[in-house]
Amino acid sequence: MSESYTDTVASTDAELRAIAEGVMASTSDGVLVRAASGRLISCSASGLQILGVGIDDVVGRGVSTPLLEMRREDDSPVPPELYPSALALTSGRDVEAWKYQVVLRSGERRWMSGDCKVVRGEDGEVVATVSRFTDITDEVSNRTVASEDAARFRTAFERSPIAL
Repeated sequence: MSESYTDTVASTDAELRAIAEGVMASTSDGVLVRAASGRLISCSASGLQILGVGIDDVVGRGVSTPLLEMRREDDSPVPPELYPSALALTSGRDVEAWKYQVVLRSGERRWMSGDCKVVRGEDGEVVATVSRFTDITDEVSNRTVASEDAARFRTAFERSPIAL
Protein backbone atom coordinates (compact mmCIF):
# COMPACT_ATOMS: atom_id res chain seq x y z
CA MET A 1 0.00 0.00 0.00
CA SER A 2 1.38 3.40 -0.93
CA GLU A 3 1.59 6.08 1.69
CA SER A 4 -0.45 9.25 1.07
CA TYR A 5 0.14 12.69 2.46
CA THR A 6 -2.70 12.24 4.96
CA ASP A 7 -1.08 8.99 6.15
CA THR A 8 2.04 10.96 7.14
CA VAL A 9 0.03 13.72 8.86
CA ALA A 10 -2.73 11.74 10.55
CA SER A 11 -2.12 8.37 12.09
CA THR A 12 -5.66 7.78 13.37
CA ASP A 13 -9.19 8.24 12.08
CA ALA A 14 -9.78 10.77 14.88
CA GLU A 15 -6.82 12.86 13.70
CA LEU A 16 -8.02 12.67 10.11
CA ARG A 17 -11.53 13.75 11.17
CA ALA A 18 -10.07 16.67 13.12
CA ILE A 19 -8.11 17.77 10.03
CA ALA A 20 -11.23 17.51 7.84
CA GLU A 21 -13.25 19.53 10.37
CA GLY A 22 -10.52 22.16 10.45
CA VAL A 23 -10.52 22.44 6.67
CA MET A 24 -14.33 22.79 6.59
CA ALA A 25 -14.25 25.42 9.34
CA SER A 26 -11.59 27.47 7.56
CA THR A 27 -13.46 28.13 4.32
CA SER A 28 -16.08 30.76 3.57
CA ASP A 29 -17.45 28.54 0.80
CA GLY A 30 -20.13 26.02 1.58
CA VAL A 31 -19.02 22.40 1.71
CA LEU A 32 -21.40 19.40 1.65
CA VAL A 33 -20.25 15.78 2.00
CA ARG A 34 -22.44 12.95 0.68
CA ALA A 35 -21.62 9.29 1.38
CA ALA A 36 -21.68 6.68 -1.38
CA SER A 37 -25.05 5.56 0.04
CA GLY A 38 -26.44 8.91 -1.12
CA ARG A 39 -26.92 10.29 2.40
CA LEU A 40 -25.57 13.72 3.35
CA ILE A 41 -23.12 13.26 6.21
CA SER A 42 -21.66 16.71 6.81
CA CYS A 43 -21.89 20.41 5.97
CA SER A 44 -19.57 23.27 6.80
CA ALA A 45 -20.80 26.04 9.09
CA SER A 46 -20.56 28.52 6.22
CA GLY A 47 -22.60 26.14 4.05
CA LEU A 48 -25.33 25.99 6.67
CA GLN A 49 -25.35 29.80 6.81
CA ILE A 50 -25.44 30.21 3.02
CA LEU A 51 -28.31 27.73 2.70
CA GLY A 52 -30.18 28.98 5.76
CA VAL A 53 -30.50 25.53 7.34
CA GLY A 54 -29.32 23.71 10.46
CA ILE A 55 -27.10 20.65 10.65
CA ASP A 56 -30.09 18.50 11.65
CA ASP A 57 -31.74 19.48 8.35
CA VAL A 58 -28.71 18.17 6.47
CA VAL A 59 -27.36 15.00 8.06
CA GLY A 60 -29.02 11.82 6.82
CA ARG A 61 -30.89 13.41 3.94
CA GLY A 62 -30.86 11.23 0.81
CA VAL A 63 -30.68 12.09 -2.88
CA SER A 64 -34.43 11.55 -3.33
CA THR A 65 -35.25 14.05 -0.55
CA PRO A 66 -33.29 17.15 -1.55
CA LEU A 67 -32.35 19.73 1.03
CA LEU A 68 -33.45 22.63 -1.18
CA GLU A 69 -34.84 23.09 -4.66
CA MET A 70 -32.41 23.88 -7.47
CA ARG A 71 -33.43 25.67 -10.67
CA ARG A 72 -31.67 26.26 -13.98
CA GLU A 73 -31.00 29.64 -15.56
CA ASP A 74 -34.27 29.32 -17.50
CA ASP A 75 -36.04 28.79 -14.13
CA SER A 76 -36.90 25.15 -14.87
CA PRO A 77 -36.48 22.79 -11.90
CA VAL A 78 -33.48 20.49 -11.68
CA PRO A 79 -34.55 16.93 -10.84
CA PRO A 80 -32.82 15.70 -7.65
CA GLU A 81 -31.06 12.91 -9.56
CA LEU A 82 -29.32 15.63 -11.63
CA TYR A 83 -28.04 17.63 -8.65
CA PRO A 84 -24.22 17.80 -8.81
CA SER A 85 -23.56 15.36 -5.95
CA ALA A 86 -26.09 12.85 -7.29
CA LEU A 87 -24.52 13.05 -10.77
CA ALA A 88 -21.05 12.60 -9.32
CA LEU A 89 -22.18 9.53 -7.34
CA THR A 90 -23.89 7.86 -10.28
CA SER A 91 -21.27 8.71 -12.90
CA GLY A 92 -18.18 8.36 -10.73
CA ARG A 93 -16.90 11.61 -12.26
CA ASP A 94 -16.37 15.10 -10.86
CA VAL A 95 -18.98 17.73 -11.73
CA GLU A 96 -17.27 21.06 -12.32
CA ALA A 97 -18.37 24.65 -12.78
CA TRP A 98 -22.08 24.21 -12.11
CA LYS A 99 -24.34 27.24 -11.63
CA TYR A 100 -27.91 27.03 -10.32
CA GLN A 101 -30.51 29.03 -8.48
CA VAL A 102 -31.27 27.61 -5.06
CA VAL A 103 -34.68 28.28 -3.53
CA LEU A 104 -34.18 28.73 0.20
CA ARG A 105 -36.83 27.69 2.70
CA SER A 106 -37.72 31.38 3.14
CA GLY A 107 -38.62 31.45 -0.57
CA GLU A 108 -35.63 33.65 -1.36
CA ARG A 109 -33.69 32.63 -4.45
CA ARG A 110 -29.90 32.68 -4.40
CA TRP A 111 -27.49 31.90 -7.23
CA MET A 112 -24.79 29.35 -6.42
CA SER A 113 -21.81 28.08 -8.31
CA GLY A 114 -19.43 25.32 -7.41
CA ASP A 115 -18.04 21.92 -8.11
CA CYS A 116 -18.42 18.41 -6.79
CA LYS A 117 -15.47 16.07 -6.40
CA VAL A 118 -15.61 12.29 -6.16
CA VAL A 119 -13.70 10.70 -3.26
CA ARG A 120 -12.43 7.17 -3.85
CA GLY A 121 -11.29 4.54 -1.38
CA GLU A 122 -8.09 2.54 -1.68
CA ASP A 123 -9.91 0.04 -3.92
CA GLY A 124 -10.92 2.81 -6.34
CA GLU A 125 -14.61 2.66 -5.41
CA VAL A 126 -16.51 5.89 -4.79
CA VAL A 127 -16.88 6.41 -1.04
CA ALA A 128 -18.23 9.98 -1.01
CA THR A 129 -18.60 13.25 -2.84
CA VAL A 130 -17.50 16.65 -1.61
CA SER A 131 -19.41 19.62 -3.01
CA ARG A 132 -18.07 23.15 -2.71
CA PHE A 133 -20.41 26.05 -3.44
CA THR A 134 -20.35 29.84 -3.34
CA ASP A 135 -23.21 32.33 -3.28
CA ILE A 136 -22.84 34.42 -6.45
CA THR A 137 -26.20 36.20 -6.24
CA ASP A 138 -24.66 39.69 -6.02
CA GLU A 139 -22.39 38.99 -9.01
CA VAL A 140 -25.33 37.72 -11.10
CA SER A 141 -27.46 40.72 -10.05
CA ASN A 142 -24.69 43.18 -10.95
CA ARG A 143 -24.30 41.59 -14.41
CA THR A 144 -28.06 41.71 -14.94
CA VAL A 145 -28.22 45.41 -13.99
CA ALA A 146 -25.27 46.23 -16.25
CA SER A 147 -26.88 44.33 -19.12
CA GLU A 148 -30.21 46.12 -18.59
CA ASP A 149 -28.43 49.51 -18.44
CA ALA A 150 -26.62 48.76 -21.69
CA ALA A 151 -29.89 47.74 -23.36
CA ARG A 152 -31.60 50.97 -22.20
CA PHE A 153 -28.69 53.07 -23.49
CA ARG A 154 -28.69 51.23 -26.83
CA THR A 155 -32.48 51.77 -27.20
CA ALA A 156 -32.17 55.46 -26.32
CA PHE A 157 -29.27 55.89 -28.74
CA GLU A 158 -31.08 54.09 -31.57
CA ARG A 159 -34.23 56.20 -31.05
CA SER A 160 -32.34 59.47 -30.82
CA PRO A 161 -33.11 61.86 -33.72
CA ILE A 162 -29.66 63.40 -33.37
CA ALA A 163 -26.81 61.59 -35.09
CA LEU A 164 -23.65 61.49 -33.05
